[in-house]
Amino acid sequence: MTDGDPVLEAGRRCAALFAGALSPLALPDVLARREGSFRDEPVTLAAAAWAGGAAAFARVVTIAGPGLSIVNVLGLPARSTLPILGLDLVAVAEAPVVVVADLSPDPAGGTAPVWGRARPAAGFPPAGPLPAWCGRWFSPAALFTRVPLAELPEALAVALDAATAWTQAVAATGGPTDRQPPTPAAAAYCRDHREQDPGLRLLDRMFGAAWADSFKTELLFPDGAASIFGPP
Repeated sequence: MTDGDPVLEAGRRCAALFAGALSPLALPDVLARREGSFRDEPVTLAAAAWAGGAAAFARVVTIAGPGLSIVNVLGLPARSTLPILGLDLVAVAEAPVVVVADLSPDPAGGTAPVWGRARPAAGFPPAGPLPAWCGRWFSPAALFTRVPLAELPEALAVALDAATAWTQAVAATGGPTDRQPPTPAAAAYCRDHREQDPGLRLLDRMFGAAWADSFKTELLFPDGAASIFGPP
């Protein structure tokens, strides 16, 4: 896929949602951009992040190169009444595109907001059985599928619907303008991703293990004081 493909465009639309409702976070250059390789072809990682009010942290990470488009979106709430937003879009060559989208409710605080016009489960076959650790976080409405390119627009509409619902819920909740820490559930969600998601090993191969370990902890799925949540 190319720079104008629908997966990367979905990432740009998520970034626009966050930029319209939250304040940008200044990322160090070492986290904001990285050059690497995938199947002997050059790839570029780019990251941007925001926070504000009831949003402890939101970020969009893209990886793009010949035959590869990846978008990963995370929204961490500062209120237990709000869900955790998670999107993962992976397109490799002409293979079916992986689309994962969910609003994970906080067990301590409430339920996910109603999804909008796109219905998560309708018409999309599951990509396979969920790993056990995912089962701790995925809501009944989660989308986890692989779709051919012809069906990609409908699946991406679900992902964008989740991002829109989360952003609107955050804006409606309000809160202090100062940066707030994530909820305990959001911190545990990040920890489980760092420790148990085998897909993150791809970053090691693309960009080098040392850099990837730091990126996972500081920005991708942040870990408290060792991350963007540390002292300003």
